Amino acid sequence: MRYYGSPYGPGDVVGCGLDYKTKEIFFTLNGVYLGVAFKLEGEGGREDVPLYPTVGIDSSHPVQLNFGEEPFVFDLGKYMEGGREGGREGGVV
Repeated sequence: MRYYGSPYGPGDVVGCGLDYKTKEIFFTLNGVYLGVAFKLEGEGGREDVPLYPTVGIDSSHPVQLNFGEEPFVFDLGKYMEGGREGGREGGVV
């Protein structure tokens, strides 16, 4: 088992992104880039499998999803320009 990211709870904003160029999936917490969580493999690996957004929760707290209708907390434009920090905190955790 590999630990990834920081603990989160009510009031936190968790983001998930897919970098199509590098084929990496990453997460953010309250606008701060947490690093690469997964890398999609080539040659018949996970790269060929369709991906669907999914949320799994074991909690009674309400959840709000944003698929781009509202601005993201993480600065995706800055990330796409090559600055992985992208978030308002300006650093990688």
